[in-house]
Amino acid sequence: MLVSKNINKKRPKTVSEAEAAALWEELVGNAWQRMDARVGQAMEELGPEGCLVVVSDHGWAYDGTSHYRMPAGSFLAWGAPFAAGMPLKKAHVYDVLPTLMVLLGIPVSEELPGKVLDIFKNTPPSTTIPSYGPRAAMVSVPAEEDEGHIERLKALGYLQDN
Repeated sequence: MLVSKNINKKRPKTVSEAEAAALWEELVGNAWQRMDARVGQAMEELGPEGCLVVVSDHGWAYDGTSHYRMPAGSFLAWGAPFAAGMPLKKAHVYDVLPTLMVLLGIPVSEELPGKVLDIFKNTPPSTTIPSYGPRAAMVSVPAEEDEGHIERLKALGYLQDN
């Protein structure tokens, strides 16, 4: 029988709520420090002509209607193409894709819900197209018919033999 390692497994309460909160704060603080160091390293490696865009969806929890109702996530655009110190007045998670597409010189579909953010020193020329065409139908294969599926889940640590 296969059993998930982590799903629906009750964990014994070994620390108080206050201890758990302190451990969580330490964990999050350490993660932020590691990510800040990685972003700094990437900026250094890219040099003065490079650019870096970092998007964090923390706070952009989807409520089924709009991300505007949720607390703000994080958006960082650094480098040669971007205006320094340009504060974003209002941005939506949907604005990230069209902005990156303009940066990369890719036509933006008029069907996309977002807009290009006003963050560039000189906004790159952009083109729009009516549509990218119909979406491909999603293919669903039952796990029993997907040869190797269970073995891949075991290798990833999601399942174990019991």
